Amino acid sequence: MNGADTAFVLISAALVMLMTPALAFFYGGMVRVKSALNMLMMSFISLGIVSVLWVLFGYSLAFGDDIGAGLLGDLGHVGFKG
Repeated sequence: MNGADTAFVLISAALVMLMTPALAFFYGGMVRVKSALNMLMMSFISLGIVSVLWVLFGYSLAFGDDIGAGLLGDLGHVGFKG
């Protein structure tokens, strides 16, 4: 892997992590006051769920050995195995 590509992916992931609280406050401002906390919590919980799914399956599908037309990887690295 190229160092510049790795840096780009890490910076992109960090920007998404910073975007999530801003998006939560944006969505919280569009609902009634009593629903704002619920909207904030849903945004943060979805960030946690997506992070766990990336560790379990996403990494393997993105960086595993190609299957098919090279669009998906195999599940050989599920849970960062190997």
